[in-house]
Amino acid sequence: MTRPNLIDQAAVLPERDLLLLDLLLQHRFLTRRHIQTLYFSAHHDPHSGNLTATRTPRAAQRRLQLLRRRGLLVRRYLAGPDGRRDPEPYFCLTADGAGLACARAELTAAERRKHASGALANPLFVRHALAAAELHCALATAARAQHDHECRPQWWRGEDATAALFNDRGVKVLLRPDGYTRYRAGDDIHHLLTEIDLGTMPLPRLRSKLELYRAYARSRAWQERYPVFPKLLLLTTAERRISRLLEQLGSLRELVLLASTHQQVHLQGPLAPIWRQPGRPGLRPLLEPG
Repeated sequence: MTRPNLIDQAAVLPERDLLLLDLLLQHRFLTRRHIQTLYFSAHHDPHSGNLTATRTPRAAQRRLQLLRRRGLLVRRYLAGPDGRRDPEPYFCLTADGAGLACARAELTAAERRKHASGALANPLFVRHALAAAELHCALATAARAQHDHECRPQWWRGEDATAALFNDRGVKVLLRPDGYTRYRAGDDIHHLLTEIDLGTMPLPRLRSKLELYRAYARSRAWQERYPVFPKLLLLTTAERRISRLLEQLGSLRELVLLASTHQQVHLQGPLAPIWRQPGRPGLRPLLEPG
């Protein structure tokens, strides 16, 4: 689709649809449940005008169907180890959808081509991205349940947007976090980087990735992007894996690393005291200072 045609497409779409395309540009892959949580969780009651929780997926399904008919989204299924496909599909941008979202974000032609290939992505990469989306949804849901908290969908930045090239002792180093978001609690803004582990990465390699965050903190290059160095949230598969990793890392003076499991975030929510921090006994909540 040419740039004028992309502009015409954008002109007829409601703002929420455009924001949804922007969000898919950042996350790459989202399920209908993710999309409903982030953009269709509430609506204005036609009688009272009050904001009311949305209890059915119909609104999200209608918008997704419309965007698919326009050729901006594609629906895909993942297969499990036994070969049977997952019951819940996921959505990603088509080449035209990526072109529209990239044009809105003023990305280059090379970046557009990269995002246009999402429908052909490796299944493990898709599961990895969907796990990051789960954390994002958990944070957004937790914020809605708290007075004066906020975690907006458009605050999320994905792997490409958070990638950082910096100097570490004279050597150029590339760090690619799995995502970033802000979380507002009253007057406090919490900056959060995320690292997703599905248990497939060898522990030494994961430890090396976390060492890169230490180097990034030391480099001060992060000051070009963040007002403070963000807390680093590591989500992995098992408490034992966390224990082994923290033993190998030792003290982390350069940054705040908080580690938990995907299951604990699902069961208790991200604000609960489910996080382990190197050098501190017991568990702590996410929003505790330091």
